[in-house]
Amino acid sequence: QLAKIVVVRRGGPCTFTHKVQVAQDTKGAHAVIVVDKEQSKYTSNNIRSVIMSDDGTGSQIHIPSLLVANSDGEKLISAIGRADKQRTRGYSDADVIVQLEWDVPRERNVLVDFWMSSGSVQAKNFLEGFFPYARKLGKNRLSFIPHYNIVSMTETGTNLCFEHGRKYCAADPDFTGPITGKDVVEEDLRQLCLWRETAEYSDDSDKSFETFSSHWWKYVTQFHEKCITTEMNVKKKFGEECSYSLIDNLDGHLPHLSSDVKRCVRDDHTGILEEQLNNRGG
Repeated sequence: QLAKIVVVRRGGPCTFTHKVQVAQDTKGAHAVIVVDKEQSKYTSNNIRSVIMSDDGTGSQIHIPSLLVANSDGEKLISAIGRADKQRTRGYSDADVIVQLEWDVPRERNVLVDFWMSSGSVQAKNFLEGFFPYARKLGKNRLSFIPHYNIVSMTETGTNLCFEHGRKYCAADPDFTGPITGKDVVEEDLRQLCLWRETAEYSDDSDKSFETFSSHWWKYVTQFHEKCITTEMNVKKKFGEECSYSLIDNLDGHLPHLSSDVKRCVRDDHTGILEEQLNNRGG
């Protein structure tokens, strides 16, 4: 029996995750092929570099999915259209047969790109659960690269953004609570600077990018316990003072680490946040 493969187009308000979830739950799909946007710059050769990231709601997805270049996807969509016309003429065997092959990488060092927000409870839970494995694997087995969900907004009068121009913004994690999207962006930036100041290369890497930071892992897995969104005491509240206090008290603390992070936040915030804005998953 042939598997049922659903083909969808990339774009619109729905994330990759939502499209795959709908195909699985309502269409009975065994796999999903996502066709890239018509105006996309990606080709058959380089589209594999695009990561179809989870938007945080994909825990119940149990089927594979892949993204294909628009040029390849349009051929597939045209073939499906021709098959549909054949069916209307009474041809019962007018199916489009596609063979999918899943190449499992066999690298010594596993690369993980993880999109998150410092205000996300789901990210907190994942990181706390994964930390023992990350620690055991270490820099020579695991390249774990954090990315943060920074968006740009144009609305006026918002407290969701880092600058008055409302360019670097994040979701409010507690709605009517004391923590704002601006607070989240500022914490995202501190975590990114902590990563930048402490990340190491694996011993056999080509040194093209840092791969692992034990200090970042220690920090993010303690942050929500030490710096609480509902706390009114500024020393224990989600924010700058609690953040730097935690950095100063990390196991294996590096001298001047909090000063290095502060300098990074002050001098490099635009470049770092711009990179996150331009490297959003999905």
